Amino acid sequence: MNEFELIQVLTRQTPKRRGVLVCGVGDDCAILRGDKKDILISTDAFAEGVHFRRHWGSWQSIGAKCLRAALSDIAAMGGQPKYYWVSLQCSKADVPKVPRLLYRGFHRVAQKAGIVLAGGNLARASEKLSVTLTVWGEVFKNKALRRDGGKPGAVFVTGSLGHAAQKNCSAAGAMEGGPMASKKRLCERHD
Repeated sequence: MNEFELIQVLTRQTPKRRGVLVCGVGDDCAILRGDKKDILISTDAFAEGVHFRRHWGSWQSIGAKCLRAALSDIAAMGGQPKYYWVSLQCSKADVPKVPRLLYRGFHRVAQKAGIVLAGGNLARASEKLSVTLTVWGEVFKNKALRRDGGKPGAVFVTGSLGHAAQKNCSAAGAMEGGPMASKKRLCERHD
């Protein structure tokens, strides 16, 4: 069972619309009807050992990558990000160094995106780190780019494709420019 099939099973009896909820489960973001603009909300979770590994880069770059990935949901729907929340679970051994470094990465991306940290949660984890980010944005009323509105035709891409498929930065040796130069370029794609 893939992710989308599991979501369908888990949310089969969940209403997709109710009150100001225009679009619920099944798209990049939930859409809530606002007075002048629609509100976009999305949550993404990143687990150590699944979405990132400690040796793949600095904690700042991991934090930046996580927030950029979460913000991509707002961008995919044509919205402008405004706020974000962080829920962080880390081991006692990681406190305070790792959270501080992750937050430096969050703050760097937030500053570039013009968004504000609006809150979150800190919890103790037994061993591995987990980051959950919730992002909130706006889009003009009825202008969100929804999955159910997709049609055959153009696909828009930012950056270049395929770099995220690498398992880690050290796998870049076969790329043009030699192992060290290509490793640096690949790591920069994730920073």
